[in-house]
Formats: sequence, structure tokens, C-alpha cells
Amino acid sequence: MKAVTVLRRARKLIADPKSWIQHAFTRKRKGVQCYCALGAVAAAAGVGFRNNMRLVEGWGSSEADFDEAHGLLKKAADDVIWLPLFNDRDTTTHGDVLAVFDKAIAAAKNLDKVITYE
Repeated sequence: MKAVTVLRRARKLIADPKSWIQHAFTRKRKGVQCYCALGAVAAAAGVGFRNNMRLVEGWGSSEADFDEAHGLLKKAADDVIWLPLFNDRDTTTHGDVLAVFDKAIAAAKNLDKVITYE
């Protein structure tokens, strides 16, 4: 799976403000499965959750997809070191997170257009 696919799936998971959370990767709220930005990327890439604050280690083939999508999101969020630092800021809004996803998706599309010559 390409990073652009992971990012699109992840964005869809948190498109509704009721599905986006802060301070945890995932949790149920009023019967709705919710995710932070990185939790949505993990879910979209097929990475499991140990609990709402930890991802399962040793993900296998989905690790590269997760890492590439996370890297694009970090860059889109002004090169933040770790995406939850952006997601969990008191000043970060749901709209801010979606804007970062849109920026990362655009960057991923541009990466897919790059032609390599041998």
C-alpha cells in the first residue's frame, strides 16, 4: 500500500470531528471509535494497538507504510518531531489536523509522480 492510500484512509477515519481525539491513539467515545492523527494512520496502515496509548511492536509489512505516512505528516506539520506533539497541543483544532493531512496527501501524490531513470 502506498503512503497516499494510508493517508487518505486515515483522514477518512477522523474526517468527522466526533471521530478525532487528543491524548490517546484510539478510544471509544459514545459508541464511536475515535483516533488521534497518528492513531488513524496506524489503523489505516494495519498497525495494531496494544492499548489506547501504545502501538503493537513488530508490525511487519505495514511498518514501512506507517513510517512513510507519519514522516509526510510530520513534515506537513512544520517538521514536528513526533505527530502527537502537534495533535495534542491545546491550540490544535480538528481543522488544523485535517489541513495537515491534506498537505501530506498532496506531498505523497507528488512523490508518486517522480520518475526514476536507471
